Amino acid sequence: MIISFSAIFLYFIVIIYSIWNRNVIHWDYAEANYGNILVIFTSVLILIIFSVLNPKNKKLIEFIIPATMGIYMIHPFFINKLMKIHFFYEYPVFMVPILFVLCLIIVEIALRIPVIKRFFKL
Repeated sequence: MIISFSAIFLYFIVIIYSIWNRNVIHWDYAEANYGNILVIFTSVLILIIFSVLNPKNKKLIEFIIPATMGIYMIHPFFINKLMKIHFFYEYPVFMVPILFVLCLIIVEIALRIPVIKRFFKL
C-alpha cells in the first residue's frame, strides 16, 4: 500500500515537474525528464506494483519490456502529432497513456517484421 501511494505521489510530482519545465524554464522538450532520477524511480515503483499486486501482471510486464526501445524511438514523432490536438496540448497527462498504447501497438506490429525487429530490440 505504501509503494502504491508513493508511486501515485511521485507520478504527480513528475507531472508538476514537467509543467514547471514547460512554463517556468520554457523547456518544452521531454529530454529534460529522460535521465531524471524522479522519473526512473517512479517507473520502477510502478513496475513493482504491477508485478507484486497480481502475478498475472508479470506476463503483461514481460510483454511490454521488449517493446520499450521501439517505443522510445518512435514516441517523439507521435508526440509532435498529438500535440497538434488542442486537448492534448492543454492536458498532456491524458496524452501519456494514449501515446504509450499507440506506440506499443506499432512496435508490436514492427517486431513481427524481421528486418525492423533488429532496430527495436534491446
